[in-house]
Amino acid sequence: MMVNSKKEKRKHITLFYIVYQNLKKRPTRTFLMIFFVFMLTITTYASNLILLSLKQGVNNTVKRLGADLVIVPGDYVSTIQNALFMGEPCMVYFDKDWLDKIKKMEGVEKISSQLFLATLSDSACCDNAIQIIAFDPASDFTIQPWIQKKYRGNLPDDQIVIGNNLSYEPGDTATYYGKEFLVAAKLEKTGMGYDNCVFLNYAAAFKLVKQPIIRNYFALGDHENLISLLSVDVKADYDSEVVAGEITDAYKNEDIAVYTSNKLVKGLTDEIGKFTVYQQLTVYILMIFTIAALVCIFSITIQERRREYGIFRSIGAKRSHLIGFITTEAAIISFLGSVLGSLTAYVLVTVFHTYIMVTFRFPYFQSGGMNALLLGGGCSLISLLIGVVSSLIAAVKIGRKQTFLLIQENE
Repeated sequence: MMVNSKKEKRKHITLFYIVYQNLKKRPTRTFLMIFFVFMLTITTYASNLILLSLKQGVNNTVKRLGADLVIVPGDYVSTIQNALFMGEPCMVYFDKDWLDKIKKMEGVEKISSQLFLATLSDSACCDNAIQIIAFDPASDFTIQPWIQKKYRGNLPDDQIVIGNNLSYEPGDTATYYGKEFLVAAKLEKTGMGYDNCVFLNYAAAFKLVKQPIIRNYFALGDHENLISLLSVDVKADYDSEVVAGEITDAYKNEDIAVYTSNKLVKGLTDEIGKFTVYQQLTVYILMIFTIAALVCIFSITIQERRREYGIFRSIGAKRSHLIGFITTEAAIISFLGSVLGSLTAYVLVTVFHTYIMVTFRFPYFQSGGMNALLLGGGCSLISLLIGVVSSLIAAVKIGRKQTFLLIQENE
């Protein structure tokens, strides 16, 4: 009779096994170090995502304007900026005669006008407070080509095209100043104020401003002789900056402001620049704090375990092995903290996407996509490197000590 004996499974003591046991036996220390890396990653990821979205919003605004020059009333530049970038409703107008004056300037290839009308909030005459932008189908070269991607042909007077952020869908009706409009199309997302706007032709706008309710609120005067903005396309062999300067010099005593598309959003770009400085300063301070904290924790841990490291050395472990134990431990901690931080940041900005846009007044906030994924990976990599570098700073000290000094008990 043969007796079946069970073979003992021998556990191979590997680098990762030793590191795992060390982390497992010190849960508080492990959690604390993971938390430091977690906070660094979540702060870096969230702030950079906000910065990326702001820059993308400005770039989209410049691109979507579709004009070399923009001419607006001099006292309402910031109002126009907020309307274009944020979609904030405004009622801005100046004399339409400026269209003919600018058209005669040297270097002007094409010119078109727009009229901005603001609807009223908390009023029975309007569904909601939005920006209405009227354009001239005969001369427009900025809005109409974009609209035609979703709506072919001329837009009838009783129909409107809406921005992507509005809740209507094609076929719905919307009421503004007591007049009903059919929603003909919904535009693709632009990442600028146009996403919160309604577009109609001039004929529809002129019918709208004749409504008694709008005349009760706004003294428009000769409404057919009013415009809010001029878009200018400069001839190919002319420089936009030069033409803008010539128009400004010719009418320097008049209340108009001439901007290239980039200069129109310069104020916004400057604000983003300031935000970038604060964001980078915060991240750098947090990085320094995290590195200092991790170095201190690793140094204390190494001091406590130096006898253990001395025993490893005495049984044949090399200095590189000791450094490997410490850096591997740091890599695992940093990996867990960075991945958790990136995932948490991604979930938070996705869940609170709308809240962030409203609170910080962002027209565009990219909470997903390839850019967000790459950003998360980059932030995780930085946090991982910081953790490993912090452990190396502490580990180099232990690698330099002699074996008998490591084994010697602390006095």
